[in-house]
Amino acid sequence: MKPVIITESYIPTVDVNASPSPVKVLTAAEIQKIGVATVSDVLQRMPQNNAGMFNESLSGGNSFSKGSAAVSLRGLGPNATLVLLNGRRLASYGFAQNVTEQFVDLNSIPLAAVERIEILKDGASALYGSDAIAGVVNIVLKKEFTGTEVTARIGNVTRGDDMLEQSYSAAWGVLTEKGSALVVADWFSRNALFYRDRDYARSADQRPRGGVDLRSRFGNPGTIILTSPWTAPDGTVYGSGRYRVPSNPAVPGHPTALEIVANPGVNRYDYNPWISAYPDTTRYGAFTAVDYQVLEKVKVFLEASFRRVNYEVSAAPTPVFGDLDGFIVPASNPYNPFGQDVTFRYRLTEAGPRIDEGETDAIRLLPGIKVELGGDWTAEAAFLWSESRTLEVGKNFISAQALQDALNSTDPATALNVFGAGQGINSPDVINSLKVRTFRSGRSILWSPDVRASGTLPIDWGAGRVGLAVGGEYRYEDVRDLSDPFSEGGHIVSSGGTSGAGSRDVWAAYIEARIPLLGQDLSFPGVKELEVQAAGRFEQYSDFGDTANPKVGVRWKPLDQVVLRGTYAESFRAPSLVELFQGKSTAFDSLADPARGENNLQYRVEFGGNPNLDAEEATSWTAGIAVEPIKNLTLSVDWFHIKQTGKIEALPPQDILDNEALFPGRVIRNPPTDEDIAKGIPGSIVKIISGYENIAERRVEGLDFGIRYLYPTESWGEFTLDASASWQYQFDEVPKPGDPTIHFAGAYNWPEWRGYGTLSWEYKGFTFSFTANYIGEYDQGLQIVHKYVDDLWTFDLQAGYTFKNTKYDLLNNVRLVVGVLNVTDEDPPFSDNPNDTAGYDTSIHDPRGRFWYVQVSKKF
Repeated sequence: MKPVIITESYIPTVDVNASPSPVKVLTAAEIQKIGVATVSDVLQRMPQNNAGMFNESLSGGNSFSKGSAAVSLRGLGPNATLVLLNGRRLASYGFAQNVTEQFVDLNSIPLAAVERIEILKDGASALYGSDAIAGVVNIVLKKEFTGTEVTARIGNVTRGDDMLEQSYSAAWGVLTEKGSALVVADWFSRNALFYRDRDYARSADQRPRGGVDLRSRFGNPGTIILTSPWTAPDGTVYGSGRYRVPSNPAVPGHPTALEIVANPGVNRYDYNPWISAYPDTTRYGAFTAVDYQVLEKVKVFLEASFRRVNYEVSAAPTPVFGDLDGFIVPASNPYNPFGQDVTFRYRLTEAGPRIDEGETDAIRLLPGIKVELGGDWTAEAAFLWSESRTLEVGKNFISAQALQDALNSTDPATALNVFGAGQGINSPDVINSLKVRTFRSGRSILWSPDVRASGTLPIDWGAGRVGLAVGGEYRYEDVRDLSDPFSEGGHIVSSGGTSGAGSRDVWAAYIEARIPLLGQDLSFPGVKELEVQAAGRFEQYSDFGDTANPKVGVRWKPLDQVVLRGTYAESFRAPSLVELFQGKSTAFDSLADPARGENNLQYRVEFGGNPNLDAEEATSWTAGIAVEPIKNLTLSVDWFHIKQTGKIEALPPQDILDNEALFPGRVIRNPPTDEDIAKGIPGSIVKIISGYENIAERRVEGLDFGIRYLYPTESWGEFTLDASASWQYQFDEVPKPGDPTIHFAGAYNWPEWRGYGTLSWEYKGFTFSFTANYIGEYDQGLQIVHKYVDDLWTFDLQAGYTFKNTKYDLLNNVRLVVGVLNVTDEDPPFSDNPNDTAGYDTSIHDPRGRFWYVQVSKKF
């Protein structure tokens, strides 16, 4: 068997299971049985992928990184999971999730080109550097392929509007004595799914399901807010407060003041029908891999890929927070019936839904050379260029200045009427005068030359030769996330933006050794094999300094049927360039100043990056056992523990004020007045500088379970059972020194239990598979009525047949696959957390329901 490199090591091996680290390998054939069409959907089902993971459906597509997807091993966040492509890094997505979390977009990797996915489930900074705190996901693409294969797949949901999903791919490859070449091209599209397409999600009023009314308080018709009493013509005085604009006044669009004040309260608005649960998306691109032996012991290689991702996300029309953002309807407005200035809450439905259209280009180029040095030693040098560029255009957004100008206008032809109800109250010209387009561009560049060598040393005391790998690399990273001046300056109604840019240089060197202590010709009772793996990596960063990280692993085989394994590793995460260099933004928050005894006053808060951040650090332990009680049956249990320190967290402004001495320089005050001095209090606040600090600590612990059974028969083919589960019973965080510990395991977004299992049967070209998926229950968090989000079981079925040796040449080597995901059409479990207006947790559960698909492939 040809030696291969598995993610947990740079030393080639012929035994992919001979590792002290817990590694899950999903082959292309196993991925096919899962029945999904994207890399993101594959990883969403992995039990180790927990809180913090997301795809383009997160929050109805209205996330900070629209159209993208990320993996979050152990729930530690996308920025704590290192994603590799063929063992090397990728540029991060141009837009950081939650403003600061840089990650690799899984949607930039075509599933059609994937040979296997390897998931390393322990810390790996000793080999790969930053971001590998929770582990590594290495996506390995196809390389050696002969002939031509074309594949077509279509699928759709069985209820609601059309959500047609299509994918088409073609692969061509050639393999000769001198080398190989492969080209894979693919195209994928999926129509949008809206909340209105699901009974449980079409309304934010969740009372019929036992929840509460989460509809917006900014509607059309709107709410008029009197900031001072109003006297009616008959002398009745109506106090300041909120009054609902009637939907059916005597004169449409022109309610009288009496008709308005007759309805105290707030008009609500149901924004759910506008929101896309899954955005409309199209993705296409090509990947090529070439290697050629130019000399007897010298081979050159090239990997190149391009992928474009387009998406369109829909959100409800713009709400106007008149009372909060300072918009006034003056008495001179021709539609104002009160004869005095008023403010309001209103939804500009006439402007249409807010639409974000994005286009991402992901480019990767990797030329390199491999040299056989003698014996089993090889060396490799390569130069990596990876870039991700995203441009997002927002439509139907509203200019704050144009809005106030329209409110100030005294001309009925140009004035905005917020006293009407429904469509057609304002002329299209008035509405169009308010609209602006927003722009946001993101770019992430990574280029990295590296050199590595591996082989065995001429040291063998009977247990096998010592393996060794050494290498070094340089990385240059550059990230720019730029918003248009209107958005960045806060001139877009109910929207905002910030910009940031930064770059860094990284130098790194590593060494790894695999030392067989006992085995082969040297063994003892109770010790069939004993092996130690040791690795270390040193890195120097241009922005925060140096870091060194070791890893040690032990693999002990006391019996042929039993393997014990364990690792200790130190890992780190360099502060993201966004966390370091994010641009300043300003807000006015209602806070309490305990130093002066002031409560619920608005203070200026500045928020931005912190160039003085240090790296987050982590230590991880794993220990496991794999047992083969009978032939072809393997049972495994692995324990994991991760302690993360110096975690970067945003500082809440109120915490800064409550602990001012802990954060020197972050509360800027005026000099104390004579009165302040007499009272013994500091001066009034000028501003509060928030940002990021290395202050939090986390502890994560749990167990991974696995079972794999291969049962071949002579008459009935081959049966396979492959199942795994993860029980993450601890996820504790101390937000900052002195704070009480927060227990997240089993809390909102953090199910303790996740699992899946596939039972498959292969017989004479026919295959059948049954898959069960499980997500455990967890707390609602900020629950209103219900305490738990219930657990969920879903089941998938798939059948396939490969045609061979038929009398019809066109059918030969054709494979037909049909399948159904979620065959029982289970809805996501109900959540009445205030963040879940659709009635389910969009970060964990899937609203698609039952989904059928048909796939046909033909190999020539």
